[in-house]
Amino acid sequence: MNPIVFLIPSNLGPSRVIRLMSTCLSIVLVSLASGCWAKPIQAPVAMLTKLHSVLVVAVETPPLVIYPDPIEQRIPAYRHYRNMAIPFDLETGLYQNRGDIVIVGKLGEDEVRFDASLDAGKTLWSPVRVIAELARQELAAAGIETVLNSNVIRLPLTDIERAAGWQSWRQAISDWYELEQSTHDYARFDACDAILEIGIADYHVFETQTVLHVLLKLIDPVSRQVIARAGADDFVIDANARHSLDNDSQAFKALIATLGKRLLNQALTDMGWHSVVSLAVRKQ
Repeated sequence: MNPIVFLIPSNLGPSRVIRLMSTCLSIVLVSLASGCWAKPIQAPVAMLTKLHSVLVVAVETPPLVIYPDPIEQRIPAYRHYRNMAIPFDLETGLYQNRGDIVIVGKLGEDEVRFDASLDAGKTLWSPVRVIAELARQELAAAGIETVLNSNVIRLPLTDIERAAGWQSWRQAISDWYELEQSTHDYARFDACDAILEIGIADYHVFETQTVLHVLLKLIDPVSRQVIARAGADDFVIDANARHSLDNDSQAFKALIATLGKRLLNQALTDMGWHSVVSLAVRKQ
């Protein structure tokens, strides 16, 4: 896991620096509490070379977290309320921006809440679906018959936990990644040699930094046993990171796709697949 780095702009006032430092501490505490991921498992090359067909399955993605919370940009009046002497606490929940990205953060009184149970990760944009498609393309280019499953694995979270914030999601993802036998029945996909499950462990924007952590698990469809697993994480420094989410969020989506492809290739290599892909390419 890469070291946690926080870059705080020098032009911020003292009060905002204090709020950002408090946020940094919260991130560090959560990372220390749930950042110890299960050890990677590398599959023998001989086993991987026998895989000729793979089903790629995406795992439900946590909502995007933005630090500091952008409610003052979405609802300018909130800045006035925050400066008032009386307490003014806002509810935390899910909302959808104009780029069809689900975000967890502070909600205004009249703001429309996003109902995750109505979508189940099938129609809205999500980084895991982008990376799952990249994985399909990568394996197909290496001569492996690869299909992307249209269904998304739902994590065992209640609606309240889904809207609560980072901690619940991190624990659910950690539990999924740690399992050495999948809880999902892939019997009807026994014609495939393996299942590649892809999840997102971390996904947030902190001032000028965009962070992404990708997790992969290769599973035997009959025994449901995990054959290999690996993860990769990194961040990108971009002065316009927060503004990349403006309007249709295309700049942010492009950044995630670029970062996601690099992390995908790193995780595939750590699973032992790099040499297999190289062999397949040489045979073509």
